[in-house]
Amino acid sequence: MMGTGVTRRQVMAVGSGVAAVWLAACDAGRAGEPGAAPAGKAPVTLTYISPTSVERQQGEQELFGDVSRELPHITVEVSGAGNWDQTKEKALISHAAGTPIHFVQAGWGTWLDMWGQGAIVELSAYFKRDKIDMAGTFIDPAIFQWQHDGKVGGMPITTSADALAYNVDLFNAAGLRLPPVDTTASWWNMDTFLEYAKKLTDRGKMQFGFGGGFAGANTGGFTTGTYFGQGSWDDVKKKCLMDTPLFQKGLQFWKDVRDVHRVQPTGEESNQIRGGASGNVFFTGKVGMQVLLITQAALPFKWAVATLPYSGPAGSKNVSARIHNHSLLMGKTKDNEREATWQVFRWLLKPENAGRFQRTAGHVVSPLKNPAASEVSQKRYRDQLGVDPKAYLLQAQTTRPSGWGMSKYANFAQVGKAIDERYNKEFLADKLGVKEYATWVTKYVDDNLGAAQK
Repeated sequence: MMGTGVTRRQVMAVGSGVAAVWLAACDAGRAGEPGAAPAGKAPVTLTYISPTSVERQQGEQELFGDVSRELPHITVEVSGAGNWDQTKEKALISHAAGTPIHFVQAGWGTWLDMWGQGAIVELSAYFKRDKIDMAGTFIDPAIFQWQHDGKVGGMPITTSADALAYNVDLFNAAGLRLPPVDTTASWWNMDTFLEYAKKLTDRGKMQFGFGGGFAGANTGGFTTGTYFGQGSWDDVKKKCLMDTPLFQKGLQFWKDVRDVHRVQPTGEESNQIRGGASGNVFFTGKVGMQVLLITQAALPFKWAVATLPYSGPAGSKNVSARIHNHSLLMGKTKDNEREATWQVFRWLLKPENAGRFQRTAGHVVSPLKNPAASEVSQKRYRDQLGVDPKAYLLQAQTTRPSGWGMSKYANFAQVGKAIDERYNKEFLADKLGVKEYATWVTKYVDDNLGAAQK
């Protein structure tokens, strides 16, 4: 991810290139405040960007094409902007050049840097003006990432969730009870998971109980403690919690799964059973369980998706692994253009419209509380793969965002890189014990992330 500054050279490059294309649709005006009274129905063209993908852009063009059918004065122009980093960079550069983009899909978590640069509009006034209760509209984990000290940085639009894929054939052969699609099933805990992983492992046959991936993101090990009910960060106190006893238990558990119990393949063994091919090791049919976001292709064996094992405090919600909510960010354009952008956002709050957005991102869960918003993507997954994705939907309702709020801070890219390097090169390499690492990482995060935001 790029840093928080934008160079003069970058601004000039946009000014002579992309900005020239957008000039007719964008304006550098900043008059007015968010939540101003609705503008008239004069025609307005809005620019929207997301990562470059023929399939994504086609789906978004079809989706936003329907906006004009219901709101005839609004036209949304869709374009790709490279990868996620490049999409964010383009939004920041365009703002600095005085030709801001109207709205952008944020697949990243860090947004306080964009807010600090004045590149995005804070949305709480719009929700308040139109009497839209965010807590009643979105699942709690979805809005958690995009709120900070009363500010709303973006509108959640789609959710990437973790769940457990498992090989039904291997489970049946071992005579094991199948994992549940129920986040409250107390029998499906970390002890049971480890017991199953051991029974499914036969190193002589190059068969393993676990594939090695337990979260879609685990920067510095910040997801390990969630399986025992402990997150990595307290966003109210701006305090890292990775030195707590439960979090240390998680750090040790997942390290022991690999090094002590040896129920997951080494990197060399993974390459061997994949036969030199790329892709997730679970796809080989030689792995019993693996945390997967989704898979787009049919597999040559029977498999299913369950909720994640959990051993948190009695009565607590299953917060294992992580979710990540993409959001729509509004650029600082003219008043009437902001109002038109907000009308598009409101249009996307209708379940029948929101439900189509998941498909463009390859997700199967909507951040809206109304279950109808997830039905389209859930059905598509079932129809394509013959696998019920309900576990993703259930897990998204209780699991917290990656890092429990860490990743929204302006300097998370630098902090995340530092803790990830020490986690992998020292803790996992047996150069640091769990207590030593937990003490260091907590102090480092507090000194470099939390303390700076108090």
